[in-house]
Amino acid sequence: MYFIENDIAMHYGIADIEKRSFHFVSRITIDYVNTTCEVELTSYTSFNDFLELNNGRVSFFTIEDCPQFEVDPSFFVLSVLITNEKSIFYGMKIKHMIDIKTISQVKNKMQDDV
Repeated sequence: MYFIENDIAMHYGIADIEKRSFHFVSRITIDYVNTTCEVELTSYTSFNDFLELNNGRVSFFTIEDCPQFEVDPSFFVLSVLITNEKSIFYGMKIKHMIDIKTISQVKNKMQDDV
């Protein structure tokens, strides 16, 4: 699983701002014909909130590009976010958690810990 872990003040609603520290791509729709990606990015206050799937906030945006077939779509989207100078994620590092391949693994881990 690819993610960004960095404190970011994110806007929600008209005037609400909340600090979020853990960000990952939760949904991608890739349109290879029109060369666009619709992205849903979920941000949590902490890594522990992510593990508990608690208190997530969702942002939606469109990228006017799409990954090549052999590129991981999540990595591609995060790469676009950290290299676009207008992005709030500009200049940040992408991290990789090899042992988490799906969100169901997070849910199963939490059930095992109970």
